[in-house]
Amino acid sequence: MQGIENSVGTADSAGQVLASVNYLVVALIAAFMAIALTNNLVASITQRRTEFATMSLIGSTGAQTHRMLVREMVAATAVSIVAGSLGAFAGVLPFAIVKTGSPLPAAAPLPYVVPVIVGIAVTLGVSSLVGRRVIRTALAG
Repeated sequence: MQGIENSVGTADSAGQVLASVNYLVVALIAAFMAIALTNNLVASITQRRTEFATMSLIGSTGAQTHRMLVREMVAATAVSIVAGSLGAFAGVLPFAIVKTGSPLPAAAPLPYVVPVIVGIAVTLGVSSLVGRRVIRTALAG
């Protein structure tokens, strides 16, 4: 939304300061959300230790259990991307139409792709690392 505002707004120094503050706030919110996502993933995967141990008792190897966990996270991430994209587009579309008279600025690729890539990296990275550790300890204990 700040990109849309920058493209149609004035270029005075107050506008530049406000834009900088807006970008800083968005970065802080994104960092907080990444931390919250990480904590949530660690807690939910750690709670599944008994499930992973049961899977090993019925013949699943650690690698099979890890692949299952990663596939679950890929599916959850895909659903989250679709839901988040629809919500974001629904929020930005009216703003773009009011400010520019066109819906095209709402579909800017960079502000969309960067958070999606970061979200995928955090989700799959944390899930894979924590899952590997939890599965290994579930198989050992």
